[in-house]
Amino acid sequence: TTGNIFRLAHDSVWIEVIALNGYVSTLTALLQSPAYGMTNIVTHEIGSLIITGKFPIKNLLKLNSLYTYIDYCRPLYPPILSNSIISQGDTSMRGMKARVGFGLSGEGVKVGIISDSYNKKSANPAALDVANGNLPGAGNPDNNLSAVQVIRDLDYTGSDEGRAMAQIVHDVAPKADLAFRTGFIDANDFALGIKELQQNSCNVIVDDVTYITEPFFQDGVVANAVNNVTSLGVSYFTSAGNFGGQSYTGTFSSAPLPATIVGVTAHNFGGGDVLQKISFPRKGAYTIVLQWEDGVYSLGQFTGTQNDLDIYLTDDAGNILVSYNRNNLGRDPIEVLPISVSTTSAKANLLIVRAAGSAPVKFKYIVFTGKVKIEEYASADSSTIVGHANSVGAITVAASY
Repeated sequence: TTGNIFRLAHDSVWIEVIALNGYVSTLTALLQSPAYGMTNIVTHEIGSLIITGKFPIKNLLKLNSLYTYIDYCRPLYPPILSNSIISQGDTSMRGMKARVGFGLSGEGVKVGIISDSYNKKSANPAALDVANGNLPGAGNPDNNLSAVQVIRDLDYTGSDEGRAMAQIVHDVAPKADLAFRTGFIDANDFALGIKELQQNSCNVIVDDVTYITEPFFQDGVVANAVNNVTSLGVSYFTSAGNFGGQSYTGTFSSAPLPATIVGVTAHNFGGGDVLQKISFPRKGAYTIVLQWEDGVYSLGQFTGTQNDLDIYLTDDAGNILVSYNRNNLGRDPIEVLPISVSTTSAKANLLIVRAAGSAPVKFKYIVFTGKVKIEEYASADSSTIVGHANSVGAITVAASY
């Protein structure tokens, strides 16, 4: 599961440091000093207390001494591209009929695209796409000569999903101008990229990126950026994520715990049962993210969460198999549960407990990586549209076969 949690770069790891209120500038300067060695620090949004950058692994324990400046630290979890659906883009949307029927070509429109990378694979594949007519630019055989504006690409190899998206947009609207901006640095940089595309005259923006740390129950920095550009006249389209029914939503209700766990209360999934059976259909890595409706310290809500929920994977007797829980009080209401299944399939149980707090808090978990089957107590109306896809300004689009 390491690749789903840690973004390693030689002797460093990308991390997010959540500063205590009033210390962002001081802490940023300190982290960049030779004693700590943070590099590649990302510009943060106004109101955000998150400092993102590459940090030497050998210096990680030094962060423990900075408790007068740091609220807490976490990995910079890799962003997730929407689960792909094979399609023919223009054909499946009946683009030809729209162009002929309404006399449209995309001329006069500029579309901004946000994904992982645009042209980071070897042998300059974007140039070949231009020559084949799959992208606009000098040498395009259909005389669509306006090259894709690359505002920022990744500084490491990506899947070039952004170029694939640009090809579909070019098929649908061949005369539209195109721009690309990576959204794969962190959530703050993603928000900055949205604003940069608007400032570069994009009146339509599309993305297929999800950050698991973006709030489920309120707007975060990316959602705020979406709302900002749409208020300026941009049409913003984002992917629903295609996570389907990989979710459970409930309001925490206490029930007796298994004898294996003490000192906390457990959520009653139904009839006093605190264990929710799930199955893993195949070998591989799975990532489950739990969030609850409470204050988010890193967004400047300085009381932070007043509840501390934890999520465990257990056997049928309630014995803990996997747990990565932390003390969330006064911090952000989020727990991340990475799971590695080494057999061809497996069954286990989810247990959600409250270590602190007393209010009937609403919570949700989503399986972002891998597909599980929720065998019991599934909540049929538990949406997997969260983060900026749930913002008032976004038009959120699902894919289908």
